[in-house]
Amino acid sequence: MLKESPDLLSSCDEDGYTALHRAAYNDHLEALSFLLESGADSEARTKQGWTPLHSAANWGNYEIVGRLISHGVDVNARSTGCVTPLHLAINSQCENAENVFHTIRYLLQAPGIDASIPSGSGDTPMELARRTSEAIYTLLNDRINR
Repeated sequence: MLKESPDLLSSCDEDGYTALHRAAYNDHLEALSFLLESGADSEARTKQGWTPLHSAANWGNYEIVGRLISHGVDVNARSTGCVTPLHLAINSQCENAENVFHTIRYLLQAPGIDASIPSGSGDTPMELARRTSEAIYTLLNDRINR
């Protein structure tokens, strides 16, 4: 189907979510890998400025985060509210603490990660972690103080 209609890779819903965003959001690693290999834009933006990495980080989908990082996405991409994937991972919608922890760890190990970027409201990931979780705060603090 993609060979006949390659524009499907860039089509999106009314909020700007592409198939790649949805695969990242729903933790569909095989679909995400297929879409990346087929040429989907790994830096595509929603109306809120989210990339697929933002979507995966928000939901604690660490395997997706790892795959996107290995694909070379911008780990410091900012949404329209200046929120990075790391901000979203710290305030994750995921209820599985282990997944959230792995997501944050993957992001912190990514080449070029900047854990000091403030959000639009002025919060750095460290400040969010301090208010959210002692374990996450310790993880961030260890990374920043290396």
